[in-house]
Amino acid sequence: MLPNIGGPHLAPLALSISSEYQSCVDAGAMSADVFFENIATVGLYDHIACSMQVFISSTKSSVVTAPICAPTMLKSCVDAFAAGYLGRVQQELQMFQDAQGGGSQSVVDGGIFSRDSCCYGHGPRRRPS
Repeated sequence: MLPNIGGPHLAPLALSISSEYQSCVDAGAMSADVFFENIATVGLYDHIACSMQVFISSTKSSVVTAPICAPTMLKSCVDAFAAGYLGRVQQELQMFQDAQGGGSQSVVDGGIFSRDSCCYGHGPRRRPS
């Protein structure tokens, strides 16, 4: 369970990550918080890419200097970091969606993007002209 981060306005989010990797999840969530603090000056793609690189480098270094986890666990650590980062982003998006009335569709590039079209590979639906 990803705890409320940044205040009680965020709903908890269940993640399918072992509790053994909770510190990695927390690191990802904190990194996403930094993104939200700097959202006007940095793009999400750039921030997550840099954050992942820093996390991977520091995790690899810690495996060498203080082997608290096996190098084979690196992928699981990175996956947990990504889950924490994206889980935190999802919390914010859910809060935004709830504030907008909770609809499951949003306008994207003049069209309608729905969860159904995304999840089932039908592509974005367009509004009739």
